[in-house]
Amino acid sequence: MLTPRLRTVLATAVLAASALPGLGMVAGSASAADTVVGTDPGGGCWRYVPAVLTPEVPRLGTPLSTELEPWVLAPAEAEVQLSTAGDTAVGGTRTFALEIPNGPVLYPDATEQPAEKIVLKASAVLLLDGAELPPVTTEVELEPAPAAPDPAAAAPVTVPALSFTGEITIATAATSALILKQLTVDVPRPDLPQSPSLRVVCNGQTEGDPGTLPGLGVNPATEPVATSVTATYRTVAGTAAKVTAISSQAVTNAARAGDTLTLQGSGFPSAAAGALEMCDPDGTTACTQMVPTQTTPTGEHLASAALPSGLAAGDRAVRLVAGLRSATTPLLVLGDPTAEASSEGSGEDRAAQVAGGDWDPLRKVALRGLDSSGAAIGKRIVVTADERGRIEGRLDVGKRAVTAVRAEQKRAGGDLVVEADLDGGEVTGGPETPQQDAPGDATPPASGAPVTTTGPVTADPVTAAPVEIPEPADLAVNEVTAPGDAAAAQQGELAIIDAALTGSSTLGDMFGASPRRVLRLDVENVGQVAVSAPGLTISVGRTDDVEPIYSSDGLGTIEPGAVERIEVPIALGVGAIGTYQISGQLGTGEAGTFSLTWQTYPWGLIVLNVLGIALLSWAVERRLRRRNAPRVVAALAPAGLAPGAPVAGGPVGGGEAVIDLETLERWWAMQAAAPETLIGAGDDGHAVVDIDAVERWIDRLPARS
Repeated sequence: MLTPRLRTVLATAVLAASALPGLGMVAGSASAADTVVGTDPGGGCWRYVPAVLTPEVPRLGTPLSTELEPWVLAPAEAEVQLSTAGDTAVGGTRTFALEIPNGPVLYPDATEQPAEKIVLKASAVLLLDGAELPPVTTEVELEPAPAAPDPAAAAPVTVPALSFTGEITIATAATSALILKQLTVDVPRPDLPQSPSLRVVCNGQTEGDPGTLPGLGVNPATEPVATSVTATYRTVAGTAAKVTAISSQAVTNAARAGDTLTLQGSGFPSAAAGALEMCDPDGTTACTQMVPTQTTPTGEHLASAALPSGLAAGDRAVRLVAGLRSATTPLLVLGDPTAEASSEGSGEDRAAQVAGGDWDPLRKVALRGLDSSGAAIGKRIVVTADERGRIEGRLDVGKRAVTAVRAEQKRAGGDLVVEADLDGGEVTGGPETPQQDAPGDATPPASGAPVTTTGPVTADPVTAAPVEIPEPADLAVNEVTAPGDAAAAQQGELAIIDAALTGSSTLGDMFGASPRRVLRLDVENVGQVAVSAPGLTISVGRTDDVEPIYSSDGLGTIEPGAVERIEVPIALGVGAIGTYQISGQLGTGEAGTFSLTWQTYPWGLIVLNVLGIALLSWAVERRLRRRNAPRVVAALAPAGLAPGAPVAGGPVGGGEAVIDLETLERWWAMQAAAPETLIGAGDDGHAVVDIDAVERWIDRLPARS
């Protein structure tokens, strides 16, 4: 069983560890520490009569306790409550409250209690992160005990319930521990108010000994030990708020009407009423409450609300407020999307430049040309809106009869569609066909004016004057469902939000091994019904038009508005080098296409090859240099020339031979007659090599290092 002293040490160690960074503490993890829970303080109490002496005299006075006494009469009721509340940010003030429901024993025998009402003076000492705070005090009245029929059976007289409050100024951001160290209760003397007639001291001391001399034993009055009554709280550097999520958006800084914002704040007062507000960009003016809120016991502020309709588009700020604390974060309110199209170039080089704003940021927008009947024509392109919802794109139309451009963005909250007239009008690249205006008084939109639609896009019929046309030739016809078809709007459709390759080069990749990566696709169901088992194909090659290397018939079910992440491992062949195209299709819609590049270079293998070529070149150059180096050859004098005479073409510095030819000739004759003759000697014992000539030849050689 742990002693109170050991419990206090362990509690302090745990709190110190929890304050260290990197241990995985998350928001709300300390909420239990702020909950008021009764605690057995452990230890015990000591009663004595203080000595009427100066503080320098090391003596308590007269002990009344002979052994350790409990905090209260019944141990089951020994529950002390310590709690904190208020600010959680540096510079603020936090309050604490200490409740002792049933204090220690004053008089074991009720007959010892004074007959008149007395006022008890109590003080409590607390430790904040190991440092002692100034004592907090309170007073409580003790009524006279009623007369008991049997004085011997009268219950002991205990101190009434005590309540203490105090304040703490938050100086640093940390997880702090507040611990009750000691409780002192004094019974004043009428004649000497400064010298109590009785004092009770309670703390975590588990020993009680009056000692051989009065007041010198080991007990709670002489050696105080902190109790196990602890309250912890966490503080931060300042009050802050941030948007953690926005429904139907891939960002947290922009939203449109109907989107739900989720905010999280910290550094607010504990358990305080608050609100989520929408303000002007400065965050302090024209604030309107969106929803009331309540902070947590740890000072966290969690709020969620839908952006109301009719809110003016532009830069705004959302604010969390609680008590005297507030924090704001910027928000871009998106309006109706816009698009403008302008024509440039002519003939095969004709193109439509498209620009717009207020689209969902960081999401794809499909651009496609329309003919005069509103039907899609030509190849579409896909652009991505920037962080503020702006789009720009160049749509090559060439000689096609493109008169307008449709911009379309798939989203869970309803597709965004804008059609913009091409200000250059219809250009086919050939003879123009006269057209008559459609009947009716409706005025067509101005050139470049955006048209926002929320339902299926259906072109108005155009009545043209009868003309003579030839019989059409038999041509293959591909039936294409219009993007605004009403039936298609009721089906689920998948859109690729983001496509990326994850992973990094390994040592094997550097030396020509098969490079491996993971293709990560973030997919959103922007339709109104669930999509079951969408197929996925992936192609990898030097160009886009290669056969798929991966094909799946089904990847589960994706609910409407849900965003899922799909990861597929892919690899290139051994020795792959250069840039590869990765493209694919998820589901059947155009929004499910993706394309990205993968560059890989085996730099280690390249370096080894370069090094090998360098070494080979060095070896060849060295070989050639050695072949061209001059040889030192012993010159042989012609027959009949006296030894030592100069010979043309002989050794360097003269033609003197280093071999005695006459001696050599006699030596060969002797070898033929007597093979056992010592090698290297002539018939007369002379050496075949003229040693003196060799030394002179060496002296004439050029100096060598």
